[in-house]
Amino acid sequence: MQGVLVTGDDFSALEVRPELGRWIGPDDDLPSDPLGAVAVVSHRFWHTRMSGETSALGRKLILNQAVYTVVGVMPDSFRGMQPDERPDVFLPLELEPVVDGAFNLIKAGPRASWILAGGRLRDGVSREQANAFLKTNSARFFDRPPEHSSLIAEPGERGLSFLRLRFSKPLMVMMGLVAL
Repeated sequence: MQGVLVTGDDFSALEVRPELGRWIGPDDDLPSDPLGAVAVVSHRFWHTRMSGETSALGRKLILNQAVYTVVGVMPDSFRGMQPDERPDVFLPLELEPVVDGAFNLIKAGPRASWILAGGRLRDGVSREQANAFLKTNSARFFDRPPEHSSLIAEPGERGLSFLRLRFSKPLMVMMGLVAL
């Protein structure tokens, strides 16, 4: 089973509504007793593992010896921020130490390269303005010089695909060679 850790604002920022129940919200993403932990499941997981029943809400899931209460089911069309992945379950980011045990990647701080950040531009703010802000301010987030900052504002309608980022240029070159 593939899981994704999300902040309490992820689903609202992506403007996606759950098919059933609710999403993980800010109150769910607080450091607290893991006994009150919640989970949102994918449509596929809901159908294959929970028989697609509406009674799935409130059911308990045991993942890595921790108990989570199912509070929502995402629509079938939802893939998350990475369209080349299909997560089965979404859990609050603050529970990462519970999920990953001794690793506790949250304590990596600015070196937590496994975290994907996304956001929505305020009305009236252009992508160029956002990139100018990120260029001048992101160094303090990463504790490194501005020229080594990796934050940029890009359109997110297709999600963030590491495969697309890694292979789009080589594939374009290869297609150009084939065309020649």
